[in-house]
Amino acid sequence: MNYHASQFHIIEDTLDHLNAIATIQKERVNDSIDRNLERLQSVTSRTQLRLSLDAYNQNPNEIDGDKIRHILNDAVASIVDYEEIIIYDLNGNEKFSTMNYASHNFIPDDIISSDQDNFLNFVHDGINPKLVMSAPLILDEKILATLVIVAIPDSILDITSDHTGLGLTGESFLAQRNADGDALFLTPLRFDSNAQLNKVISSEQSNVPIIRALSKQESNFIDTVDYRGVEVLSSSKYIEKTDWGLVVKIDKSEIFQNLTYVQLISAGNVFVVAIISLILSILFSRNISSPIIALRKATKDIAKGNLETKITLNGPDEIIGLASDIQTMKTELEKAENRIIKNAKMYAVSEFSSRLINELKNPLDVISTLVYLIKKRNQNILSDKDKEDFERVSIASDKLKDHIDNLLVLVGKTMKKEKILLSKIITKSLKSVIIPDKVIVNKPTEDYELVCDPHKIEIVFVNLIKNAIQAVNGEGTITIKMTKEKSYLNIDFINSGPDMPDDVLSKLFEPLLTTKQEGLGLSLVSCKTIVEQHGGKITVKNDPTTFSVILPLDDNLS
Repeated sequence: MNYHASQFHIIEDTLDHLNAIATIQKERVNDSIDRNLERLQSVTSRTQLRLSLDAYNQNPNEIDGDKIRHILNDAVASIVDYEEIIIYDLNGNEKFSTMNYASHNFIPDDIISSDQDNFLNFVHDGINPKLVMSAPLILDEKILATLVIVAIPDSILDITSDHTGLGLTGESFLAQRNADGDALFLTPLRFDSNAQLNKVISSEQSNVPIIRALSKQESNFIDTVDYRGVEVLSSSKYIEKTDWGLVVKIDKSEIFQNLTYVQLISAGNVFVVAIISLILSILFSRNISSPIIALRKATKDIAKGNLETKITLNGPDEIIGLASDIQTMKTELEKAENRIIKNAKMYAVSEFSSRLINELKNPLDVISTLVYLIKKRNQNILSDKDKEDFERVSIASDKLKDHIDNLLVLVGKTMKKEKILLSKIITKSLKSVIIPDKVIVNKPTEDYELVCDPHKIEIVFVNLIKNAIQAVNGEGTITIKMTKEKSYLNIDFINSGPDMPDDVLSKLFEPLLTTKQEGLGLSLVSCKTIVEQHGGKITVKNDPTTFSVILPLDDNLS
């Protein structure tokens, strides 16, 4: 394998993948901005609100004031994300509000300016970030006041918090220019949860992707560093409606880990060849008797890969000693060959995962986005058959995402551990799986805290639950039990399906082995990889079929 050629192709494919995600996220952010501004317009365009406000401005009275407050409260109650609506007069003084906040000092003066057009941005209320929107209230071309809405920002944050397809170090985020022209992060960062509306990157750091995005550079970048100073591959987009920058990036070290693995295997092969060459040189220097000639021939056979060659122990003591050493070497080479074959098989999975992600992820994202857009634009005219077809496409996309998630686990090593109750992970795992009506799931009555990577342990539980559903063929019982034994926690997934053959049972956690007509044979390998990363182990037995996940309770892992 040509290392530099492979490096070039991996960079090219990764940038294409990042650009596809960035393009989709830009469209989703723009769509969310449009929806929020449309909802803002639906409030400012209410005729009764503007008529009552005009009458109140000319003659302040309780009747018109009550009408205004009733309309504002009705608007807040009708839109889930809305927390408060405030009306400011032309001098910037607060006149009406739904009174959810004791003070509105967190709202900047420029937002409540009477000449401000439709406006949307993030602010911090002192506790949590909020999305603030404002627009003038106009009647007969006369500006009456400014209406400000304080909303929960999840409609935008949910877009950038999705790390699907971005491995263990990839992420996406938004930023805007502050008063000094520097980049202020609007969304939380994967490696800095407190960065939102706090962390600033100087505009002079032109090699940081978010600075390039705010400079309206929509491109892919190879030689850049992120906010941590870590080398990354990145793709940037510019959100013109709000003057925001969007970046999708991933660490170079994660992208090139497969190539590092290839180098390690190659180094091992070179070491084996060096040993064989050394033995051959010794034999050539002592080619003075028939036993040495026989050993020379045997060593050549070994060098060609024929490890079944027999070593004859005869001749002088020195020759017998040499032959014994060669026999020992042959035995060790056989063991090394088995290890290399096993490692090569795992490398094949890594290489396959890289190719599969590149080949499937981009079209999969396109499919998901197109389904979303088509359903949105035609939701009022779609027939039941059309809706059913869209649902089938969504299910197929989810199945492909499951395969890709399993493959990503095999090449990822980094974990984000936290203390969490296992019942929360089990509940979330069950919600992620479609449970057939005739399958009964018995959840554990016990509960324990565990220090782990919740996302990865959820992948294990989801795979084991899906495996159990397939084992009972859509009708049966699945029981999840938890028991504590000394410093370990045992989580059993028991199903009422038939026992597995012994030859399948012994190879169940090997890569690319599957007993089903569908699938890649990677889900159980992913489970084993994740559990071992946590310092635990996973076992399986029959009568009844039981998968046991054994995890350490303490947090001594580095």
